[in-house]
Order: sequence, then C-alpha cells, then structure tokens
Amino acid sequence: METKNAKKRSTFNLLCVIKKSKLLKNGEAPIFVRITVNKQTTDLSIQGSILPELWSQAKERSKGKSHAALELNHYIESVKSRLFQIHRELEIDGKTITAQIEKNPLSWTFSPPEEENDSLIA
Repeated sequence: METKNAKKRSTFNLLCVIKKSKLLKNGEAPIFVRITVNKQTTDLSIQGSILPELWSQAKERSKGKSHAALELNHYIESVKSRLFQIHRELEIDGKTITAQIEKNPLSWTFSPPEEENDSLIA
C-alpha cells in the first residue's frame, strides 16, 4: 500500500529513429533519439545521418560491419548511455524529470563521428 508521501516513479525510455521525411540532399536521413518521460516525448538530433536502406529500426542501429557502421553504432550507444546517466543523476538528486530536461544537458556533450575517410592515428 502506497503512502501519500511515497515518491512517484517516472517512466523513461530511449528509442533511436531516423526521419525519412527529412532526407538530406545526399539522400541520408538524420538520426534522432526519441526521449520519452511519463508519456511526454521529444526528439534529440544526434547530428548523425545514414542512408535509410542501411538502417535497422528493429535493432535501432546501422546495418553492416564496415568501419563507418561500427563507429556510428558506437556513437549511438555512447549517446544513449549518456542520456541514461543524466536521467539517473536527476533521479538521485530528486529533481522533477521531463523529456525537455533530459534533452538540454546533452546539447554540448557529443560530436558526430568522424567521416569514414578520416584516419585514426595511434
């Protein structure tokens, strides 16, 4: 039995999607993370794009094993991980959590993955 002072737990979900309706000039679709908090949603652009035929919506990631596909998938996972971390920090601090709050702290945190033709120097 819940008491009146019991803290209500919020729901939180992340979903990676592409927006085929907003294709770029090069034919690629921008990638977004859809943040849902208590049935309130907002889309956050992760500043990445992909050809629609190379995207697996079921897996929420790029198809294939090329260097570019693997790097994009790693980048998507790092964005999602950071968003989960932000959500956890807000919960621990006891702050009211909304989809908009989740979106704001990330605006300066990530940069898109490097182009495939860039080399990595070890």
